Order: sequence, then structure tokens, then C-alpha cells
Amino acid sequence: MRRVDVTGGGGNDGEAFALKESYREAPKVIGRGSYGVVVACGKLAIKRIGISKHVLREIRCLKMLGNHPNVSKLVDLYQDDTHAYLVMPLMDFDLTKVIHKTTTSHRRYFSYQLLRGVNYLHENGVIHRDLKPGNLLISRTCELRISDFGLSRFEDDCMTQHVVTRWYRPPELMLGENYTNSVDMWSVGCIVGELVLRKPLFPGKNFVHQLRLIFRAIGKPSAEEIARIKNKQARKFLDGLQAGSRKDDDIFDEAGSLLGKVLRYSDRASARYLLETEDYVSYGQNIQDPPITPQDMSFENYSLPEIRKAIDAEVSAFKKPPPPKKKASPLETKNHEPPSSESKKRQTVCAKKRHPTVPISPKFSKMSWQR
Repeated sequence: MRRVDVTGGGGNDGEAFALKESYREAPKVIGRGSYGVVVACGKLAIKRIGISKHVLREIRCLKMLGNHPNVSKLVDLYQDDTHAYLVMPLMDFDLTKVIHKTTTSHRRYFSYQLLRGVNYLHENGVIHRDLKPGNLLISRTCELRISDFGLSRFEDDCMTQHVVTRWYRPPELMLGENYTNSVDMWSVGCIVGELVLRKPLFPGKNFVHQLRLIFRAIGKPSAEEIARIKNKQARKFLDGLQAGSRKDDDIFDEAGSLLGKVLRYSDRASARYLLETEDYVSYGQNIQDPPITPQDMSFENYSLPEIRKAIDAEVSAFKKPPPPKKKASPLETKNHEPPSSESKKRQTVCAKKRHPTVPISPKFSKMSWQR
């Protein structure tokens, strides 16, 4: 293990960062958040997070879900005395870099991949709870991967209210109500709407302003919905809003029927429903999602020493050498014939039909640190 100084990302220059000896490329900071720092090192992205429940949650979610093409994949893991380092394939940029510059083809393909990834999470009981453009990673060939699972929860876990970046936060969460995986679907609607309109839908300055922007667009909740809200102050706030139905029809007219199904106070459509009803046939039908790799997620009540011990075990598991490949028998080798050129061509055509790529414009084909 060696320690190097890294720069960039809006932080202090000369910050120490631990790297394995095998990672020889010079690191460059490409992102910072409240929980960690991310550097680019060759073709890898290395995320440093302080030893905590947050990092254990992200490690196990990535191990469980990372085989899906629309979810970030954990390829290595190591630690020093105070931090864990999560290693993933480096993507070219996040959606914030291109969200206001996309074409119709880009928007449609990004929406499809986002829905497919969210559906995979939800069908396996995971709520992301922080979907936003900055947590959606994009390649130059428009592959999209969902990242940053530090705030995620299983549906049966104890939920907190202070999640999801404000502009992508659903109204029931700000009103103190219980919630389900439909909070992710609200965030999906905000992201898709921003892709279409090229500006955030609800750029609230505080949570009251945020709620006013939301209800001006989707309309005031019904009397029955308000009556079910437990918080007295929340009911009083909603009663004070002017009555009426949806106010901002431009958002829904320009962005299509998807928004009308998810940007609503209740009864939001699921990702599975949207994939089956929206026009995504051109991206393939009956595509099978990979099976998950089951993980022990019963650590929410762990003490810090127990969390550290669990992370030690995860790091040790990554140090183990892969099992040796099984050698083909002479009979198998003899009977194996390489595919013909016609077969290869047919496979390539089929692959393109299933997963078409829409190349990113050269104007935004690199992140700022790469220019």
C-alpha cells in the first residue's frame, strides 16, 4: 500500500489517498460528497469512505446487485486504518454533465436503462433513496449505471426521513409520512422530466418552497389523502393551499405519459409497469435480468466494532484468489468448432438490436477533468 497526494474535485490540494501497489496510474479527484471522495486511476474509479455502516451497506448492495448492466459493479476492495476503498470500473461522466444537452434518442435510452435498473432494485427488495443525476453514471456509448447505495434500505428496514436530495424528494417524505419504494419512482419522474425540459422540475430553495412548487405542478392532494396524513402541521399546510387540479400542464405535455404516472401524490406506477407499457420495444423484449448474489443485510443495529469486523471480512474475501478455471477435456476440445464469420455477423446484429448505443456528442464526450 502506498499513499499519494491527490488534487481536484473542489477540495484541498495534497490530500493523502491510499492506493494498492498494483494501481500505478496517477490518481485524480473526480468527485466529492458528504460521505467520501472518488478518484480516477487509469480505467478504475476508487471511492474512499470512512469506516461506517454507510460503507458496509454500499459494499453489500454492490456485491448483491452489481451483476446487472445498469448497476455499478464492485471489482476490488481494500482499506487502511480509517477508510475503506471501493474500486469500480471508471465511467466517462455522470448524468449532470449531459442532462441538459441530450437528444430524443439519448433521453429515451437513458430512461429505459434507469427504469430497468430501478426495477431490478425494487424486485429484489432494495430502495435506493437517493436517485439523482449525480448518482447515474454514463459511458460514451450511453450505458447507464446506478451508483451510490450508501443510503439504500431494504423494504422491511427502519426508514428515516432525511434522504433523497431535495429537488428529487417526493412530497410525502417532506410531510413526514411513511413511504415505500415509490419514493424512487418520484425521483425517476424528476430525472426524466429534467432530461426533457433541460432544467430541474422542482428547484426548491427550502422544503416549504419545494412543496409549493410540487403541488403547483401536480395539484393539491385530495381531501381523503390529506386526512390520512398523521402530522398535524402538514395537514394544516395542505389545507392552506389553494384548491385545484394539476397546474403546470406544460411539464406533462412535453415529457410524455411517463411523468403523469409517477409525479403524483399517491398510486405511482412501478418501474415494471412502465417498462411493460411504455414504448421500449426497440431495446429488446423478455430480456432476463441476472440473478442476485445474496448478502447478509442484517447489520443496521451493529455497533462500530461489529461494523469494522464485518468490513474486515469483506476485504479479506476480495483477497482470495479466484478458483482455477476448469480445463476442457480432449473430447470437448476436439468437438469445439469456432463460429463462422456469418455466425459472428448474425450475433453482432442481434446484440445491436437488443442494446443499441447512441454515441455521445463530442461536445460533452469528456468530463471536465479529462479536457
